[in-house]
Amino acid sequence: MFANRYTALVDACSLASVMRRNLLLSLAEAEFFRLRWSERILDETQAAIDTMAERKGLADHAGRAARARRAMQTAFEDAMVTDYARYLALADGLPDPDNAHVVAAALKTQAPTIITENLRDSPRSARPARDRGAQRRRHHCRYDRARSGSRDPCDQANAAALQEPRDDRGDAAD
Repeated sequence: MFANRYTALVDACSLASVMRRNLLLSLAEAEFFRLRWSERILDETQAAIDTMAERKGLADHAGRAARARRAMQTAFEDAMVTDYARYLALADGLPDPDNAHVVAAALKTQAPTIITENLRDSPRSARPARDRGAQRRRHHCRYDRARSGSRDPCDQANAAALQEPRDDRGDAAD
């Protein structure tokens, strides 16, 4: 339907919760958007699912987390973003440097939206330039649009990254 036109990178914090994960994966399966994630995002998702299941006292919490990850990878084989290391420098200055991989992966795949619950650690100037999109589902969706002609160095670098040729999946070609 629309998936050939819109890409969203989903952060681990939005995949950890069963309800959010099911909603997002159902929307992606219905082709409302092209789903993207990285190996590190899936590592963090699996660890979060494991921790949540353990806190609930569920048996085989590690197995549950591993099965959830395998199911996601099997259902969305083309969602994996790789080779995004060269974009890590564009995410310098984040309040939490451990989140640079999320921004870098979004830049690599040219995703106009990062779906995350963690807006606190993702300042506006570090979000992908095309739409500056980040969604928060707790109360409402919020989209910050990039200002045209921005002199922000991060905006300029992101805009340059978005000019790269795209491969057949819509990702930046190396």
